[in-house]
Amino acid sequence: MKRPTLLCVDDDPGIRQLYELLLGSNGFEVLLASDGRQALKSLRSRSNGVDAVITDYEMPGMNGIEFAHEVKRKNPFLPILMMSGSAPSDEDSLASIDASLPKGTSVHKIVEKLHELLLHSHQPPPIPLSRLVPLGSVLAGVALLGFLAPRVWK
Repeated sequence: MKRPTLLCVDDDPGIRQLYELLLGSNGFEVLLASDGRQALKSLRSRSNGVDAVITDYEMPGMNGIEFAHEVKRKNPFLPILMMSGSAPSDEDSLASIDASLPKGTSVHKIVEKLHELLLHSHQPPPIPLSRLVPLGSVLAGVALLGFLAPRVWK
């Protein structure tokens, strides 16, 4: 069975080593990147894909939210877990983040959250009702045409 591949993005080399050691020993293949730009290059060059991303919020150059927006623009179903001591609280900023945990969370809880994200990553999000309303109008028009056409062409 293929081990899930994680891309772990953090500017702190100690945290990256910790991810590699702890997540690697919990059944994940771990790729490391020191910032958002390096992580985006890694995602583009990886031929067999990445199953999930863990990112820090505060990083030089591109913060975790900006990185997540770029990732989701190209791959909206790739799960992103933010691990940080500080992060924005407004929902618009967190729209590209699938889950967040504070740094210092136990490995067990991180692994549990990753498995949960991976389980749901293969399911497309539900279609909002607003996207179905135009379809209802089209179907009503077709039904009306089907009802009126035989009467008009008699």
